[in-house]
Amino acid sequence: MFTNILAAVDGSTCADNALKVAIDLAKGPGGHLTIVHAIDPTSAALAEIQPGHSLGIDPLRDAGNAILSAAVKKATEAGVKVSTQMVQGKAVEEVVDVAKRLHSDLIVIGSHGRKGLDRLLVGSVAEGVLREANAPTLVVHAP
Repeated sequence: MFTNILAAVDGSTCADNALKVAIDLAKGPGGHLTIVHAIDPTSAALAEIQPGHSLGIDPLRDAGNAILSAAVKKATEAGVKVSTQMVQGKAVEEVVDVAKRLHSDLIVIGSHGRKGLDRLLVGSVAEGVLREANAPTLVVHAP
């Protein structure tokens, strides 16, 4: 049985579906859920070089806090012990690092199910976590 579960969230429907699965798994005896949100500072930097855009890192942190708050609410309403971590950097590296530091015995992550050129251009955090993580990883696909 998995007791130390990590769920990665980004505010997407896919991540919400994965969070639901992680919450159900964490309801078991001794279960604890850590919800992680990664902020990629590269996104803020790229937005700032586009005319008329000035995101900076603060709006990304605010959005991340809102995502984490909504996720915590779902977990606590389900009676799950929960904690959060907001990290800054490449999502794959950060999720894997948090899982190692916390000795997570399961990582749960959503997949958008991108294929072809879209997958090549956007990349796949779920695939990267699968490749890099030492803990078992459950990928929840988009409906």
